[in-house]
Amino acid sequence: MAADTPPQTLYIIDGYAQFFRAYHAIRTPMSSPVTNEPTHMTYGFVGMLLKLLREYGPGHLAVAMDVSSDRGTFRSQLYPEYKANRDAPPSDLKPQVERCLELMGSMNIPIYGAEGFEADDVIATIVSRVRREHPEVEIKIVSKDKDLQQLLDEKTALVDVHKDTVNDVAALDATAGIRPDQVVDMLTLMGDTADNVPGVVGIGPKTAGQLIAEYDSIEGIYDQIDAQAELPKSKQPIKGKRLENLIAAKETIPLGRELITLRHDCDVDFDLAATEVVVPEMDVDALVEAMRVLGFNRLRDEMATLLGGESTAAPAASAASTSPAAEPTALGGLFASVEATDPAQPVAGDYTILRTEAELAELITQIRAAGTIAVDTETDGLCAPVVGLAGISIATEPGAGVYIPTRSPDQANHLDEATVLGALRPVLADPSIKKIGHNLKFDLNVLRGHDAPVAGIHGDTMIESYVIDA
Repeated sequence: MAADTPPQTLYIIDGYAQFFRAYHAIRTPMSSPVTNEPTHMTYGFVGMLLKLLREYGPGHLAVAMDVSSDRGTFRSQLYPEYKANRDAPPSDLKPQVERCLELMGSMNIPIYGAEGFEADDVIATIVSRVRREHPEVEIKIVSKDKDLQQLLDEKTALVDVHKDTVNDVAALDATAGIRPDQVVDMLTLMGDTADNVPGVVGIGPKTAGQLIAEYDSIEGIYDQIDAQAELPKSKQPIKGKRLENLIAAKETIPLGRELITLRHDCDVDFDLAATEVVVPEMDVDALVEAMRVLGFNRLRDEMATLLGGESTAAPAASAASTSPAAEPTALGGLFASVEATDPAQPVAGDYTILRTEAELAELITQIRAAGTIAVDTETDGLCAPVVGLAGISIATEPGAGVYIPTRSPDQANHLDEATVLGALRPVLADPSIKKIGHNLKFDLNVLRGHDAPVAGIHGDTMIESYVIDA
């Protein structure tokens, strides 16, 4: 999506928002084959980060993080119930956050935080400072957090890297009918059950937007309530339960507004020059090695290509020559033959892009003749049930496969999604044709979400690797 990014564009990643999104997007447990540390969140976050670097080409990049403190934040001091209803983070999140911080350190991506404040406040502070000191710089905030919409202006927008969507001033007007300076009032009316922020009972996003659009502000709403008091109830614009609920919430409205309003005065030592993305200064060797340790082979190769490092792993032959012959294991030698065999060597590949209906028909014939295929989907995100489908890869024999794009910048040069899935559905649903994949559950959910259920599941190499490494 995001080619032609101006060099003076600062991308700010909302750290924990992206961590949690990656954590919940990949449900399949993953762990390092070397350290056994959990890796599924790390995998999702690194994938997002590489996509950001590859497709958006940020000239400047920073991360904003919450900073742990025994005193909490100014919001929890102001209102002890703030976020008190949240569960403790899962135990396998912290080591993955630490690993991600380590990786970002190797990429020289500065991380900003301020004790007593949240990441959103840090982002607001950075945005204000850049607006004062570098008004020419465009700012893209990598987050879907609705609270951050109050920071939108003509040069500041929210970006969803997974879905390639932008939430800017125009989008806010189109969806809610309000201006950025009205966002706080809209959110105050709504409240936030996830954060325990009080609002007005019965008022959701649509109603809140309508009220603010019509009366301009919360003060305007209550001015209207006061002004209509002398009118018959039938002629009052605000009436019924809505009127009752607004009157009942009047005393808590100031508290909600203060909790939702972002602070722009965090003690953050921000320097735009320090956020410049300079690939030659990144520790590419350390990054590629980390990908190897984590078992992220595809991301390792992608990182090496993107950043200019070596993607090859340590030579297998030397390792094999110094290893003693494999002994039978406690499993009775079940995997003895696997352990004693030299690692498989990659075969020369014959991989092509399928673009026409004639080629698609020929592929269907090959699939039915082969009886076993490997399947992989390419998507625009990690939340399998709702992602967009960018393409499908299918292999009918080792070293030979096709990629069938369904979405790209050059849409006229390949088949559309309806045509591709229409042809593939019968073979995907045929239980007599065996399907193999890697993290196949993800692909099954993607295809099911596009009305293309898969039958005949035969193997998943990721699960098999876990069994062997167990």
